[in-house]
Amino acid sequence: MGIRDNPPQAFICDEVFCIQDDEKNIHIGQLSIPPCSTISGNVDLTVIECRPIISSSSNTIKAALVLFIQKDLVVTTPEKEQYPLEFGFRFSHEVTFEKCSLPALSCTNPRDLRCHVVSIAGEDKVTLNPSHPVFATNATFDEMLTIKIRIRLFQDMRTVAPMGPPIHRLKLKT
Repeated sequence: MGIRDNPPQAFICDEVFCIQDDEKNIHIGQLSIPPCSTISGNVDLTVIECRPIISSSSNTIKAALVLFIQKDLVVTTPEKEQYPLEFGFRFSHEVTFEKCSLPALSCTNPRDLRCHVVSIAGEDKVTLNPSHPVFATNATFDEMLTIKIRIRLFQDMRTVAPMGPPIHRLKLKT
């Protein structure tokens, strides 16, 4: 019988985190955006990595998150002209577990910890700042992205079982 690819896991803790990413004056490009224009669209969030971190010095357990954020926005002018804005980027953030403490993990090997994203939700509030003066190409937008993510921390359980009685050796001199 070989080593199992997916060892059983013991639940350690579960927590919900709120992550905020605010950006102001994001330049739209070489476009003149008149007053009364609107901005709307979709944002897709993908979790690329969730890695547990144990810090003995600060007595904390953290998770290093890497998300890919894809934004598909459209600026619509009062004349119904539409300008698509599409971009994506990696977003890294560390969160600290408040409900989980190191004493609870005293016998845990840090390499055996796993974090699982249970759920992710978000809201992106985008505010358009039209060109000023009207025909300038200095339009920007501000955004406030709020991400709510629930993470569970698990420990891989590995059991070592003896393979049989110990081997007895005898050395003979010839």
